[in-house]
Amino acid sequence: MTVATQTGTRQGSRRDFTLLWTGQAVSELGSRGYGIAIMLWVLAVTGSPAIVGMTATVTMASFALFNVPAGWIVDHLDRKRTMVGADLVGAGAATTLAAAVSAGAFVLAHILTVGAVLGAAWCVRGLAEEAALPHVVGDGELTRAVSLVEGRGYAAGLAGPPLATALYAIAPVLPFAAHAVSFVTAASTASAVKSPLRTTRLGDSHADASLGDGFRFVWRDPFLRPAALIGALSVLVTNGAGLVLIVMLTNTGAAVVAVGFALAVAYGAGIGGSLIVPRLQRHHSAHVLLSVSLLAGAIALSMMVMGNPVAATVGYSLLLAAQPLWQVTVSATMLDITPDELRGRAGGALGLVATVPAVFAPLCAGILTVSLGVATTVALLTVALLTGFLFTLRARGLRAAPSYLLGRDRSSFSTRP
Repeated sequence: MTVATQTGTRQGSRRDFTLLWTGQAVSELGSRGYGIAIMLWVLAVTGSPAIVGMTATVTMASFALFNVPAGWIVDHLDRKRTMVGADLVGAGAATTLAAAVSAGAFVLAHILTVGAVLGAAWCVRGLAEEAALPHVVGDGELTRAVSLVEGRGYAAGLAGPPLATALYAIAPVLPFAAHAVSFVTAASTASAVKSPLRTTRLGDSHADASLGDGFRFVWRDPFLRPAALIGALSVLVTNGAGLVLIVMLTNTGAAVVAVGFALAVAYGAGIGGSLIVPRLQRHHSAHVLLSVSLLAGAIALSMMVMGNPVAATVGYSLLLAAQPLWQVTVSATMLDITPDELRGRAGGALGLVATVPAVFAPLCAGILTVSLGVATTVALLTVALLTGFLFTLRARGLRAAPSYLLGRDRSSFSTRP
């Protein structure tokens, strides 16, 4: 391959990554806004927080449980068409909801069905994009790409809710219509990608393998197995801490605007944490980054024990800033060491292990807060992260990750027959 050809290939890959990232940024912005808008509309129509909670739970459960079939779909079908198809399915579901809001037609079965379809569409789209990343970035740029994807999520969480509330104030149908349009935008950019998004041919024996191959690969890998288990603990703590922060601020008499500001600061910190991971990775091993993520998170949580609103906000912000050290490192490593024909199912296995704790974290944190109090709950969450930190220090697969990832001594970590 000539220098000119290599340059053209790199430029094409960067173009394709930009297309995927931008389209999904618009889609995530719409989806985060939808999360607020659906709660406002359901509460306004029914007056029932229980129905609001049911709607959110169905969507989250669908997203979590669909990780396994979604991974198989991503490995079995054309990934570009899969992304476009998932976006169009999401657009269709969102359009029916916008029509219902416009007509003032509230049917609970319809709302729950739409929530389940959206959760599944988000899951398929996310796994397909993740599996495609190694094909649209150059050598040595995978961690940077994953960090930009991680930061995109925090940015959508920061901008989506206030945008949705502003649109809802103008007309309730607007955030739902914008959600549908955001899916169409993502489908359009994905369809413009020119890079091949897999190295294996469709219909080969690997792509036709079973749903459980992703779990087997993750479980047999000495890096991914402890990373998945400790990562699930980290997700449980982080998501639970968010509810604890809201309860803490509310108990001190903070206004709704103050709570929103605190969460915005925390999401901003998450963006910053995501963007510095590639620089840190150039100077530190994966084991160091993973260990620092948990230790820094535990120290940040300890600040929330003080009960001071400012300290609690700073602590939660630092916790979110530390979280990408773990998420980006593990995601980039998974993509680097997993055969292309297994990336969807391996990503689905990791996704299921991470999202199930995320679904139950608010419930667990709420029960602990009511029964034990805020300070004790924060202390327990801190101890949980410290426990994860100690396991990370001792996990052989995580300690050996640097030589593994750099291709020196990969044989001792092989999971293939």
